[in-house]
Amino acid sequence: GFVFQAEDGIRDQPRSRGLGDVYKRQVQRLFPCQLFFCAQFVFPSYIYGQVGEALKYNKLSRKLKLTKSDMKGDDVVWISEGLKANNTLKKLSLRDNLLRDNGAKRIAENMKTNMGLIKLNLRHNYITDEGAIAIAEFLKANKVLTILDISWNRINGNGAASIAEALKTNNALTKIDIGFNSVRDEGAIAMADSLKINNTLTILILGDNNIEGEGISAILQTLKTNKALTYLDLQGSFNTKADFPVLEEIQREGLEIKIQITKLIS
Repeated sequence: GFVFQAEDGIRDQPRSRGLGDVYKRQVQRLFPCQLFFCAQFVFPSYIYGQVGEALKYNKLSRKLKLTKSDMKGDDVVWISEGLKANNTLKKLSLRDNLLRDNGAKRIAENMKTNMGLIKLNLRHNYITDEGAIAIAEFLKANKVLTILDISWNRINGNGAASIAEALKTNNALTKIDIGFNSVRDEGAIAMADSLKINNTLTILILGDNNIEGEGISAILQTLKTNKALTYLDLQGSFNTKADFPVLEEIQREGLEIKIQITKLIS
């Protein structure tokens, strides 16, 4: 069996109705519940329905984690619907699930109008360019999300280019993690182009994306004029000897750049 417990100390009995009941009881508490956590359980679909329903009127919880629970795209519709009516939840982690593009699109659709969430984690959910394009569309409309993690997915250059295009008009996001995808030079060059306009992003993680000299050079050249970015992760990328003077110039300006030179292209 399994037991659900919220930070306010309330526990459900094994095999009870579960997560939704915990949320409902939190509404009756006199102090805010800062965290509702549930991870590493495989739940039946009706559990997600309960949580989604409870999200509609729970105004106390600030964090919700449903990770490593084999949540699928059809399951996340309940959570997505709950977000429509909830502007008090600040952090949502759905990492290490099976959302795929279907789930990413469901979340993205309701994130366009959500005015509460500031951190969203969709890491390792088998999301491809199709899902990334949907995420890019909500980034164009959303004005409050500041941290987005879409690392360890299956996003290629086209999806990364869509995200980059959205960053040209998004003035809220300060950190985005796209590491461990496969955006390659196409995605890196598009991201460099967006950095010419975006002045709110401070942390960009692009490590382990099969980026080679052309993509690296484009980003480094852009950073000569972009003064907002303070941390750039290009770990596992390939760069050229010609980039060294640019690197030295940027580092003198105080930008922290993490680069693992796997291969030097002459």
